[in-house]
Amino acid sequence: MSTERALGSGSKYPPKVPGVLRLYGMRFCPYVKRTRLVLEHKNIPYETVNINLIDKPDWYLQKINCLGLVPSIETDDDVIFDSVIVNEYIDSVYPGEKLIPNDGRRAAKDKMLLEIWSKVVTQYYKLFYPSGETNEVVPNMLSALDRIENELARRDTKFFGGDKPMMIDFNMWPHMERIVHFDVLVPGFTLDASRFKRLTSWIDEMNRVPAVKKTKLNLDSFKMFMVTIKNGKMDCDAGLEE
Repeated sequence: MSTERALGSGSKYPPKVPGVLRLYGMRFCPYVKRTRLVLEHKNIPYETVNINLIDKPDWYLQKINCLGLVPSIETDDDVIFDSVIVNEYIDSVYPGEKLIPNDGRRAAKDKMLLEIWSKVVTQYYKLFYPSGETNEVVPNMLSALDRIENELARRDTKFFGGDKPMMIDFNMWPHMERIVHFDVLVPGFTLDASRFKRLTSWIDEMNRVPAVKKTKLNLDSFKMFMVTIKNGKMDCDAGLEE
């Protein structure tokens, strides 16, 4: 059973299809997108149950994730949550090509890069949920992206994972996909291709990846979602027909 509309308080736990992985998410959450990308890339069948993050169901807090966050996954006999942990679990347990390098040094370097990426994400959320003056946020985010540009230049590869997308690429992509469309938040915002030559090339390459195409952000719905954020009342079902 999959649900596009988010389930909130007062809802009942929806029966799970035996033998099928269930992903708990929210349509606009980039952390959930990380896991959707991995599931699609590895061709793992799954169902999706969306959660209303401002009006969470009691059963979700009690049965699935006591922190009330997404993503979480539920199998027939276990529950795992947190996007990085979930993706590592999927990669280690399910068949198919491995997305985390077997080489310990490479895997460590990718984890270090994800930590560097978190500084970009910090600035992203300062724009996404502004609580004060934001004049310095865009320059700070661009400075953080300079580090990412330099790392890709140092690696001298098409993707951060090498000649094909790896876990590091899928974990970074969802926020980058939204940053590309930040003119929704900051009119006139754009990534300077001369400043971010490697990064913009990576963006083009990622947009050709089948899993990325299949999970592409619906820009019209995202804009509606952003309006609800700006108005102070997040609508997890923005863009869905009544």
